[in-house]
Amino acid sequence: MAVSPHNFTIHFRSPLLQTTSNVLIVSLSLSDFIMVLKTPMAAFNNFVQYPAMGHTGCLVYGATSIISGLSSIWVLSAITYERYKVIASGFSGQNKFSMNTILTILALIWGFSTLLAIFPFLGWNAYVYEGFFTTCTMNSIAQDVWDRSYTYFLLVVAYLIPMCIITYSNMSIVYNNKTNNKEIFELMNMRKRSFQTSNTSESVSTIANNSNVEQGSTPLVPGMSSNVHVNKFKQDRHMIEIRLAKVAFFLILLWLVAWTPYALVFFWSLTPYSQYLHPIYDVFPGVFCKMSAAINPYIYGLCLPKFRREIYRIFFRAFFCRSRSPNRGCVN
Repeated sequence: MAVSPHNFTIHFRSPLLQTTSNVLIVSLSLSDFIMVLKTPMAAFNNFVQYPAMGHTGCLVYGATSIISGLSSIWVLSAITYERYKVIASGFSGQNKFSMNTILTILALIWGFSTLLAIFPFLGWNAYVYEGFFTTCTMNSIAQDVWDRSYTYFLLVVAYLIPMCIITYSNMSIVYNNKTNNKEIFELMNMRKRSFQTSNTSESVSTIANNSNVEQGSTPLVPGMSSNVHVNKFKQDRHMIEIRLAKVAFFLILLWLVAWTPYALVFFWSLTPYSQYLHPIYDVFPGVFCKMSAAINPYIYGLCLPKFRREIYRIFFRAFFCRSRSPNRGCVN
């Protein structure tokens, strides 16, 4: 939770980080920060073993959960899709999103999330206590068809569609990287064959006319150094390809671990066996999604080299430079 506010501060204080990708990361930090802010309320209710904030606290908790959860899910989807578009566009940059487009997408995400959080106040479903009556969410076990339609709608827009976007984008990133590597290798082989063909006659005549070479000596092989570098380049690109595939698989798995428990509980509540749903099963999904909110700033913030450099620069100036003599100054 302490990382997310720093994401805001570092982003706005550093012009280098004010890019479309980082704007999405700041929005993700905001949604995760709001999600984690509910933790003290849930912890206190569990400690006293009753809803200390009453019905009003239940409504606030439920609405905040819908807003922060939906916005986090869809911002994650936007981050993944935006990175796919950047990689797919290559050096041309034709398919990249502009800053205005990203801001419009974020406005739609937050507006849509807020609208879905308001619907239970207007009669489409309702906020009720869940688990051990210490937290609140929408009524997923409602038997009314009208209320159940809200649950079906949430399953589609908050789980199935984002899962398809995240899976498609990550797999497309891996595929595009593999395709780009194949094209690069083919181009390198074509240039190598062209170079060898153009220099074959010259190399043969040079070796034939070189009568000063001692018998038993090893002549230099033209292109040996370039072949070594080409093979090294191919190995590096192959390792990057494997690493990229592992990262894509990890991001998909992390998202599934965070939000699949909620989807399973919702699916179960829509079956005729919803009465057998133990309260403990309502508690675990909240733990997993809050765990994701705590991990996301590290994955999408601290794992970025540029972001880490800006953290070091800002905190270096904030702490180290103050301890130095004012006459000596400090380097930015």
